[in-house]
Amino acid sequence: TSSHSVQSLQELKSQGRLTRPVLCSLHPGQELRLFCEPCDLTVCLECAATFHRDHHCSSAHEVISHHGDRIRDLVVRSLRPRLARLEDSLRRVDTSQEALQARTDTLAGEIRAFARNYANTVEAHCCSLLRSLEDLKLQRRNQLHLQKAQLQQALVDVRGGVDFAERLLTCGSDTEILSAKGVTMRRLMNLVESGFDPHPTMIAHDNASSICFLPQESAGEVQGFPMVGVIHAKTVDPSKCTIQGE
Repeated sequence: TSSHSVQSLQELKSQGRLTRPVLCSLHPGQELRLFCEPCDLTVCLECAATFHRDHHCSSAHEVISHHGDRIRDLVVRSLRPRLARLEDSLRRVDTSQEALQARTDTLAGEIRAFARNYANTVEAHCCSLLRSLEDLKLQRRNQLHLQKAQLQQALVDVRGGVDFAERLLTCGSDTEILSAKGVTMRRLMNLVESGFDPHPTMIAHDNASSICFLPQESAGEVQGFPMVGVIHAKTVDPSKCTIQGE
């Protein structure tokens, strides 16, 4: 076929030279070529002449531009930008998780260095501080995991809607697009109106600086010895967090 003219299926479809006939389920052999505006339904010639006699029916080829543009507008104006924001937010959460680990590792080192100057009682106090730090790290990590799960679910929801809509617009025939328009528009509108759309300020970079070690702060007495050194943190209780998304 080296001397043959070869065109991609996508090129042929865009030129209107390649379509898959969609046949009417009520009238075998009849192709769905018309679109009934009042019923929001693709129909064949016999359907239009019987069930939709008094309805305004147009050629699918004539109305595809208007209805396809509505789907395309939702994807381009609303959901594509949201995809970018969701992906950026996930990167921020990943960075926060790394910073949390680095911060707690640093604090653990400080606590161990402080504890080496004391005897067995101080060593026991050191272990207590490390347990508290680990608890705080787990608490904050759980919060970040919840946040990440929310963002990942929202990303899956939006990406699924966008991918389906784009495949429909790219690979579907005029009739297929119109046939799926109703459910597609409802899905996209639901994502636009009620889907999770994080604002950059909601997913701020967290370097875990809210967790700190205060070496001069009194820790009371341990086995009769006055101790100093406490862990201080301002954290959100993950048990009070909720995951949103579909």
